[in-house]
Amino acid sequence: MNTKIHSLYWDNVDDRIPFYQNKVMNSQGLHINQYHLDKYDHADWIDWVLLKSRNDDIALIMDIDCIILNHMKVNHYLTLCKEGYLVGNAQHSDLSPRKIFAAPSFLAINCYVYKKLGRPSSKVTAQGDVSQHLTEIWLKNKLGVQLLMPSHAEIPFLSLPGTPYNYGIGTTFENCNYHLFESRQSSNVDKFIKRCEIKLNKGY
Repeated sequence: MNTKIHSLYWDNVDDRIPFYQNKVMNSQGLHINQYHLDKYDHADWIDWVLLKSRNDDIALIMDIDCIILNHMKVNHYLTLCKEGYLVGNAQHSDLSPRKIFAAPSFLAINCYVYKKLGRPSSKVTAQGDVSQHLTEIWLKNKLGVQLLMPSHAEIPFLSLPGTPYNYGIGTTFENCNYHLFESRQSSNVDKFIKRCEIKLNKGY
């Protein structure tokens, strides 16, 4: 299967964030399709990306303020995805505070399985946040869901219910990927750039 990586950003994102995301990904030999579509609904964009994907594609959805830290670990998770798993960063929503789901900050989707399941929408529902419905559909059909747990957070302020894990600003998941969170706040942009520079200079 072919892996295609996608991210979306709006006009309110500091130009340095997509620049550094692309730079870090390129340093690992990874191509990322960055879509600058101001005000385009996140869930509608995910559904559009999945709709245009081929059956033999894995779509790796990443937030614009997320970078890959360990290519080998990503390959391991992509192997699970090829086997039909849904793979993503663990997160929860106030819409369903007791449930953990695979979040679109870093979310790998087997497009053949997705289409076989009837192309479920990524839209927000009364019970869940963007793409949370995908986790529910995978579980309902007794398919594997691999959640990547936080391994470190620079400013932890959110907890995953029923687990000892916390996440927040500048969270690393399973030493695999780094997600800034709240990148629209200018005070956080320097944190993202610093983490990208560390990756570029030290390899991790």
